[in-house]
Amino acid sequence: MKTTIDRNFKGLTFTNGRFIYNGDLIINNNVIVEVKDLVVDGDLIVDGDLTAAGNVSADNIFVAGDLIVDGDLIARDKVVVNGNATIAGTIRTKLVSAVNLTAENIVVDKLLNINGNISVSGKIYAPLAFI
Repeated sequence: MKTTIDRNFKGLTFTNGRFIYNGDLIINNNVIVEVKDLVVDGDLIVDGDLTAAGNVSADNIFVAGDLIVDGDLIARDKVVVNGNATIAGTIRTKLVSAVNLTAENIVVDKLLNINGNISVSGKIYAPLAFI
């Protein structure tokens, strides 16, 4: 089963070129994000895989499965992925944790915790990187 977040998704508003969801967004299955810029003003919690066609940002991002983002991934505090994370752009957060991680750039303020392989084509900015 899957949930599709498109321009008609209940609770989304379109402001300044971005689709905004106010509050925590909790989805209990796989998610496909079709909008190009999703901003969650709260936590984004997915009990499955998350695939996004563009940028995704939230206070915290928790994904029980794999994460694929065709853009930037931004979290105010942390990104926790229980599977593999593949980000076409840059990850910006305080803490990121995943099994395997692929990204263009990583900007982490506190902790980078990768349990498997890491592949970054650009730069990693992480003062305490446990790779």
